[in-house]
Amino acid sequence: MNKSLLTAGLALICFAGICLVTSHETLPRANAQSKTKKPGNVKMLDVRAQKLQSDFSRDSFSLARDYENAGDLEKARQVYIVLSRLNPQAKDVRERIKRIDEALLSANAFEVEVDTSTGWGVPLARVTKGKAIQIQGGGTYRFQANLQVGPAGFSVADPVKRDLAGDVRCGALMGLVVAKGKPGKPFAIGSSRKFTPKNDGLLYLRVNVPAGSKCTGRLTVRLGGNVKRN
Repeated sequence: MNKSLLTAGLALICFAGICLVTSHETLPRANAQSKTKKPGNVKMLDVRAQKLQSDFSRDSFSLARDYENAGDLEKARQVYIVLSRLNPQAKDVRERIKRIDEALLSANAFEVEVDTSTGWGVPLARVTKGKAIQIQGGGTYRFQANLQVGPAGFSVADPVKRDLAGDVRCGALMGLVVAKGKPGKPFAIGSSRKFTPKNDGLLYLRVNVPAGSKCTGRLTVRLGGNVKRN
């Protein structure tokens, strides 16, 4: 199928879906206003509206499958999302969305190594705003610390540098996205994490350990989904 036709078809489906939902929501009001005048005509319109929704759902489902067969899972997912909003009880549509999400997160997979001795180190990948990625960590490293600690515990004042990130488990793998030179908030990864960036940017990874500690070893991290090796 021609790609431009697929794109045009998706736009038409989305527009029709919005119109259908709008007309469906306003239909009861129109019925109430015209019931006393021409109930026969209104009943005929209801039948037409039901047929329109049925035809729309059937044609949209067919289009989504065509997108899948053409290899464009993103567009297929968009059409399935429209269908799921029209009919939240459609189990087969929800299952297809879930299957596509899993396929998208497994796509473009590659592995990187995190040197636990270097803090944030260098950016390992590029991510895109609103596009989910899958991060899976593996391996072990050695963590050594002989530090003086007061009653307040370790500092969490500046985790972007080398302090602990207060809301991430000590020793766990974590990530951070730098967008336009500005670092975001560190987020926990652990052994596995699905993460959706809020901005386009560079992805950094490190283990969450206090300043002054010594770490040796490397972790192997598998990245997949909407992510590119830096």
